[in-house]
Parts: sequence; C-alpha cells; structure tokens
Amino acid sequence: MHSSSLFSVIQTRGVCCSQTEERAALEGWVRRRSTPQAWTRRCRIILACGEGASNKDVAAQLGSTPQAVGHWRARFVQYRIAGLGDMPLRAAPGW
Repeated sequence: MHSSSLFSVIQTRGVCCSQTEERAALEGWVRRRSTPQAWTRRCRIILACGEGASNKDVAAQLGSTPQAVGHWRARFVQYRIAGLGDMPLRAAPGW
C-alpha cells in the first residue's frame, strides 16, 4: 500500500484519517528515543491499523492483545491523536 494513502484507507477498519500530518507525527514519536514506551506502542498500533490490518494481526505483530488494539483504534477514531494520551478517569457515581 502506498504510504501517503495510509490513513485515507483506514476507514475499512473503522479508523479514518486523511491528514498526512497525523501520520508524520505518529512516525516521529515512534522514531524518537525520548518518547515514552506507552505512547510509542499506541502510535505503532495506529500506524499498523492504518495498513489495514485486523486487531488480531496488529496484536500478534506488536505483542499486544486484540482488545488493547481495539481500544486504541476506537480512541483514535473518536479523539484522533489526543485520544492516545491518558484520559482522566471518571469519578464513581455519587462522588
């Protein structure tokens, strides 16, 4: 698959990104040694999803679980790159 069309093709798996800036940002974080490991893993998941791989295939490739891949894929779909960060926890009802 042509790399510039990476994020324009993700819509088949529920991720749609037409901005090459997002791809460049994700790739940049993966390359930096100073990027926290958790962030790097999330970026790698989204980049692999962008190649059209299933959650199961991405999980096997990156040593993760299909559920974790699905979680980060869904967060990216909903919140874009901001969704890959740690989100505030919801307070328990009644607090």
